[in-house]
Amino acid sequence: MAGQTYDHSEFVNVRYYRGTHGCTASTARVNYYGMSGTPNLMFNGTHNIVGASTADVQGGQYMDVIRSRYFDPAPVRVVIDSFDPATGGVSATVTMYSPEYTLFEDHFHFILIEDDVNSKDSHVTRDIISDTISLDGAGNSALFNASFTIDPTWNQDNLRVVALVQRQNKELVQAGSSYDQPSFSVRAMIPFSTVKLGPSTETYQSDDVTIINVGQADYVTISLVIDEAPPGWTVSFSGSGGQQHTDPWVFGLNEQESTVFKANVTPDSPGFMRYHFEVTSPNLAKTLEIPLVYITDDVDALLVDDDGGNDYEGYFTAALVDVGLTYGVW
Repeated sequence: MAGQTYDHSEFVNVRYYRGTHGCTASTARVNYYGMSGTPNLMFNGTHNIVGASTADVQGGQYMDVIRSRYFDPAPVRVVIDSFDPATGGVSATVTMYSPEYTLFEDHFHFILIEDDVNSKDSHVTRDIISDTISLDGAGNSALFNASFTIDPTWNQDNLRVVALVQRQNKELVQAGSSYDQPSFSVRAMIPFSTVKLGPSTETYQSDDVTIINVGQADYVTISLVIDEAPPGWTVSFSGSGGQQHTDPWVFGLNEQESTVFKANVTPDSPGFMRYHFEVTSPNLAKTLEIPLVYITDDVDALLVDDDGGNDYEGYFTAALVDVGLTYGVW
């Protein structure tokens, strides 16, 4: 399900098998994470989900984890510079984006995987080559080169490499892969909670929402859409120059260039607004949507939407409306 929603520049996964498709490297990783039982998923090296209900087979629980971390900024970028599936040769570059973040004697992994081994098994780990990484200072880079031994029984057309930067506490900092990347792609970075609480008597202005172009130079359109709000509430957005917009705004971004926007929410009563930025372009394969919520701190009831893909909160909101109480949904 995640593979249908996100491209390989947004989400990538590998599988550690035991038995028929297992290898020494896979077994070592399973032991490293202390995994037992199946299915057993590890997100970003630290978030473990063991087992699955009938509903989870559809991916709801797993998609919730991915969505919750989708806009988290990463301090480094990992790029596979080259990979030759015939010889096994691979090279990658890790570039530091953050001026404060430091990697010191942490882990760098090249993971060789094979896709579509059969109708059921894919992203099968064939081997892992590991190294250490120490890196700091925005703009500085670390280069890595390695060579895998390619088994003649593997389908070379289906071989890929995933590169990971991992802290000593097992947290995965960033990943890159040899999968084809979209020619045009924009991402958003939100280093703050997407749900905010505040007064109903003044305008709320969000922190910076960063839009970065990770593809070719392009002109994109940004707009702000209200999904749910009480009557009388308004919203606008402003760019880095401070000019406010209520209508869609077109701007250009070169490769690896970024810009920032803020949302401005003006309440007219106790309640909450669910709204989102949309970033579009004729060249983009899909619309980038950035969901946000503002809840006033004087609502009568605060509901927490923690039921995954279900909508059980609707039972409560309907009852609150019937008795004339204001509410917010976190």
